[in-house]
Amino acid sequence: MPPPEYHFLGERHDPEHPDNTSPCKRWTFLCSNVYLAIIHTILLTLSLSFFLSIRHNTTESTTNTQCAQPLSLEGLSGPDSLDRCLVQRFSNDPHSVFRGPPSNETDEAWDRIVKVGPFNIPIANADPGIPSNSPIEPHLANLGVFHQLHCLKALWQHTYLDYYAPRNPIFSKSDLEIHNHLDHCTDYLRQALTCHSDTSIITFHSTPGHSLPTPSYELPRTCRDFEALRAWVVEHEAALWVRSALLPSPSHSLSVERSITSAYG
Repeated sequence: MPPPEYHFLGERHDPEHPDNTSPCKRWTFLCSNVYLAIIHTILLTLSLSFFLSIRHNTTESTTNTQCAQPLSLEGLSGPDSLDRCLVQRFSNDPHSVFRGPPSNETDEAWDRIVKVGPFNIPIANADPGIPSNSPIEPHLANLGVFHQLHCLKALWQHTYLDYYAPRNPIFSKSDLEIHNHLDHCTDYLRQALTCHSDTSIITFHSTPGHSLPTPSYELPRTCRDFEALRAWVVEHEAALWVRSALLPSPSHSLSVERSITSAYG
C-alpha cells in the first residue's frame, strides 16, 4: 500500500501533474507574511519621510513655560528683575511727556528710557543663538526693549522732522538712508509686537460726539517691571572707555560707537 499523501488546505492537487503548483501556492502563509512585511516597510518609510519633512519646514515649537523665559541673560548675575512684574493701567493722556510738541522735558524723558546700556556679556554666558563677529571677550549686549524704544523714538521724532533734523544724527543722512533706517525700525517693531502678542483686553464704549464705539485703554494689565530692568542694565552698563578698550583699533572703536549711538541714540 502506498504511503498516504498530505496537502495544505485550499491547495488543488493534480496527481497527473504533481509539480504544477508554484512555491507560493504551496507556501501561501509564508508568501503572504513576506508581502505584508514589505508593505509595512514601505508605509513606515513614507510616514517617517512625511514626518521629517513637516518638522523641517516648520518653526521650532516650545512649551508655555519656555515661552515666558528670556533666552539672552541666562547665567548672568542678578537678572532676577527679568521675572519681576507689576499691575498697571495704560494711559491715553494727551499731555503725556512722551507726546509732542517737542521740548527739553520731552527729550529728557525719551533719553532716560532709550539711552540705556549696553553691558558686557562674557562669552561663556552668551546664548549660542546670538551671532557675534568679534572674538573679543566680553561681548557688548543690551536688552531688546531698548532698541525697540529707540525705534519708536525715531519714528516719533520723524513726525517733527523740522525740529529734530538738526538734533538727531539719523536725520542728517540722505533721504534713502533715513527711510531705510525707519523701515528697519517699523519692521523690527512689527516683529517685536507679534512676537510678544499682548493678549490684554481692550473694551469699547459709547462716547458722546462719536458715532462709533471708542476703545478704552485704562484697564489694568500685568507688565514687566521696566524700571527694575532699566536699573539692572544701568548698574551693569559698560563705560565708554571699557567699550574702546575691548576693540582692536581706534577706527573699529569709532565705528562701534557710531553703531551704538545709532542703535540707542
